[in-house]
Amino acid sequence: YSRPDMPHFPARGPLKGLLSKKVRARMTSQPAQQYAKFADRLWLNSWDRVKTCNVQVPKILATYPPEKVSELRNFVAPPGGAVVKFNHQAGNVVVLKGGERFPESKMALYLKRSKLSYRYDKPNPEPHYKHVRFGVIIEEFLDAFRGGDPPDLKYYSFDGYSPTVRIIFGRTTKPYNIFYEPYTIARLPFTHPLLPTKTEPVPMELRCGWKNATIASECLSKGINFARVDLYISNCQVFLGEMTMTPIGGNKLHEPMDGFLGSFMRDALFLDPKLKGWDLFGTKLPYWVDPSLTVKAG
Repeated sequence: YSRPDMPHFPARGPLKGLLSKKVRARMTSQPAQQYAKFADRLWLNSWDRVKTCNVQVPKILATYPPEKVSELRNFVAPPGGAVVKFNHQAGNVVVLKGGERFPESKMALYLKRSKLSYRYDKPNPEPHYKHVRFGVIIEEFLDAFRGGDPPDLKYYSFDGYSPTVRIIFGRTTKPYNIFYEPYTIARLPFTHPLLPTKTEPVPMELRCGWKNATIASECLSKGINFARVDLYISNCQVFLGEMTMTPIGGNKLHEPMDGFLGSFMRDALFLDPKLKGWDLFGTKLPYWVDPSLTVKAG
């Protein structure tokens, strides 16, 4: 699989400017409501493009709006396990094995954060998070995680083209990341400001589903000037983790990464007119997908 029609590193795209600067401009000058939906797990799971692009999403087992979060203590994970997380912010994920209950030691944190907007009052505020539906969701535990940490594939995608993928290894242990060109599997000389980059050679396994993951990242980003598309591969099937519109809050990236990626990002948020009219709270999707999902388990 190759894209000879598009520039490969070190060749740059047709535009000038740093990706970090353009992302900060998105955060300060573009309506956050327009791209908030991509941070909303419930909306993302219902997006028709997910099926069109042949991508799976983890099944949602239960949902808890802020006023119902105290009922988390009644949840019992099914035999396959479950993943508990916030719908409106990152971090503080709780993994439950089959038969386990939500730990009481985490209740105070979840009760507090279920009502707080994530990174809206920080030095680099990400304003779209205040427009995402607040609450807690519980997802199925994917088979890919049973044998340890599967690689976390983070594609930097620009209107249907993914010139770079950052792969995070060992997410829950001692994470490190490496940048690759998705088509040639060539290692790129990029580093990241938040995660260490392994310097010694790392054999890249072309596992089943790799080609489909790259194709899916480009399919999902078509018509959007830039999104970081996070994917996993489980049993050769591609799963969508999230689509991040303001990665690391627009913080400056190291060169030559910042300039190379910035050369592909246009100014307009949505390059496909059909996407402009989307409104998270104007959809037919109810606040919580299915009332039956909040039935107490166990």
